[in-house]
Amino acid sequence: MSDEIELKLLLPDELQYLQLREALDQLATPSAVDQVVYYLDTAKLELQLARQMLRVRVGNGVAKVTWKGPASMTAGVQQAEEREQPVPEPEASLWRMGGQAVTTPQRLGITGWLGLADDAVLRPLGAMANTRRTYHASIEGEPMVLELDRVRYSAGVERFELEVEHADAARLAQVQAKIHDLQKMESMLSGLIQACAHSSGDTACPIIAALAGELAVSAPDCPPERPDCPVSGCGH
Repeated sequence: MSDEIELKLLLPDELQYLQLREALDQLATPSAVDQVVYYLDTAKLELQLARQMLRVRVGNGVAKVTWKGPASMTAGVQQAEEREQPVPEPEASLWRMGGQAVTTPQRLGITGWLGLADDAVLRPLGAMANTRRTYHASIEGEPMVLELDRVRYSAGVERFELEVEHADAARLAQVQAKIHDLQKMESMLSGLIQACAHSSGDTACPIIAALAGELAVSAPDCPPERPDCPVSGCGH
């Protein structure tokens, strides 16, 4: 059991997503996974009424169940108690084959998590497909995780989101203040990419520098052929 502390930013459109993905790919090498996410509750929505969330995620051949308790929000940063573990067999294989119409806490291996009976009937409220790209960076030497999501719902509806996770809520609030709003980030990235399109050489350095400045993250060294790199501490 642990507390999840995260900052969520909803990106306005696909262009914003593609621009941010390009910039983050310059910052760090991502791990990517295609997954299907199922959100579960009882017929009476008892978890929703208790401000709890339960989901099963299936990706890379693995099914995981995640529970989150009631969340608090401070300065745009969300904090909630979280539990996560692999779904036990044989239940996991059924989720990998396309989900379940009904399940129970006992079958999911989470008895005692929800405050419900072990045989309480849980049903999927809905499902979504998600491509997640995960980047590992740091804030002043402390680990930080950035997760860039492309979420697809039925009827072709898509949503684009960036999640920033860090152990210190105060530091994430600082990140929120630096970003300020999505319009500022969009303008920054658009200007950088346009400027890079008219410059010669490797365009990674200025993109990394600006993104690192906005998110207060560390950036890798520039290649030797770019001695004019503006990244603080780059060594050039």
